[in-house]
Amino acid sequence: MHKRLFVFLAIVFIFVSASCTNSKSEYGKEQFYAELQGLGYDVSSKEEMDGTLFSKKGERIANVGNEGIVVFEFSSAKDANNNAKYIDRDGSGTSGKSPSVAVSWVASPHFYKKGKTVVQYIGDDTKIIRDLQSLLGQQFAGTDRPYTDYMYDTPPKEEMLSEIGAVIDVHGKVKNIKALDRFVDNFNASKTDKVTVVSYTIEGDPIIFQLIYDGEKITYYSDTRQDKFGQQSVIKQELMSIRKSGNEYILSGETIGTENKEFVFLQSVR
Repeated sequence: MHKRLFVFLAIVFIFVSASCTNSKSEYGKEQFYAELQGLGYDVSSKEEMDGTLFSKKGERIANVGNEGIVVFEFSSAKDANNNAKYIDRDGSGTSGKSPSVAVSWVASPHFYKKGKTVVQYIGDDTKIIRDLQSLLGQQFAGTDRPYTDYMYDTPPKEEMLSEIGAVIDVHGKVKNIKALDRFVDNFNASKTDKVTVVSYTIEGDPIIFQLIYDGEKITYYSDTRQDKFGQQSVIKQELMSIRKSGNEYILSGETIGTENKEFVFLQSVR
């Protein structure tokens, strides 16, 4: 009796496991649209468009983010995997098949895959990235999340900031300034680098900055969501250079919106 019950339970387990596996492998665009709509997104407006990195057409959801989300549905999960494997790890093009493709995206590329569906998002909206990850899992290609690695919905703890080597500025008294000095040195040597800086307001609220240098330009993020008197947003700007003058670190570029196109990013009183 016990043996027959064990065999029955084993068969049920195998059947349930197989059903779950099949359900995941058959995950298609309509299921993705329904789940995305469940998170509050408007998926009513879609348009067909050519795939930049795929030979097939995709559907662009026009009302999600500045660049929208493009969804590709393949005939099977195997077909999706076979197409996705040619996308470069950083999402900048394709390799391993002819012809190879190189793309200069207008924002950070992110590619996700689930079942027979591949989703492309070109942008830096942290909420969209988090929501796509919750539905589809980690991206399989794209730039390292430019800001989300250092994104906090609650004030970050100091031990966490120490782990990532952040520069901490408390009213001009700066800890780990050597990380910013290294960034300046690497910029001057045309070496890629990134640094996180946390500055505390008089009220004790953290404002989080990140500088990412890709060998050509500096991408600058300013996160004031924890600042009670700030703009409560994440702002991204493209800058041209950083330099050190005495105890000041000065950023400059064509898109920062000031007349002299230059501003003091940090001042240390060490």
